[in-house]
Amino acid sequence: MLKEKRREQVLLRATEIFSEKGYYSTNVSDIIEKAGIARGTFYLYFQSKRQVFDSIIDTLLKEIDLRLKPIALEPGSPPPLEQLQENATRVLTYLLDNRQLTQILLQHAEGLDQECDEKLDGFYQKLADMIGSSLKHGITMGLVRQCNTRLTAYSIIGLVKEVIRQLISSDEDIADLDEVGEELLKFGLLGVLLTVPPHYRWIKGESK
Repeated sequence: MLKEKRREQVLLRATEIFSEKGYYSTNVSDIIEKAGIARGTFYLYFQSKRQVFDSIIDTLLKEIDLRLKPIALEPGSPPPLEQLQENATRVLTYLLDNRQLTQILLQHAEGLDQECDEKLDGFYQKLADMIGSSLKHGITMGLVRQCNTRLTAYSIIGLVKEVIRQLISSDEDIADLDEVGEELLKFGLLGVLLTVPPHYRWIKGESK
């Protein structure tokens, strides 16, 4: 337990350094000093700076994935759009509560090298699959217009990433993340809905 706690301490301090200085400007000595450990202790847990960085990214992607729930279509399930909003709110809450991790993902991990890019691309492809599947269900249900679901999924991912990038760059506190998730959903879906269903009056600005 103590070993695991010490390892988590190293990762926490490394996250602070990477988010501030980026990958290439950070070295093992920075992490050791920030964590308050001996060099030998560092190498008990990690072989290199890159292994620390990869562990941070792997944990972040896993945590995001845990917050993305498949859209349930069984009788009695909440409407698909509500489920999409709940997904967005869960992810936004996590990313904004962990701004340093999010900065690493959006500002330092992308473009780091081919290996890191392939890892991120795999994650985004999985996310696009999930969104694309939701769009296909929407088309089948008559809620979503016929569209290239893959391209539309990429567009939604790009929209969310840029909104998050701007939010973490701002010192302003976001009081209502449900509102942010709702606005994202409104913006994304108004471009694909055939008509606004009566039970989604809030999309038209009417009271619920």
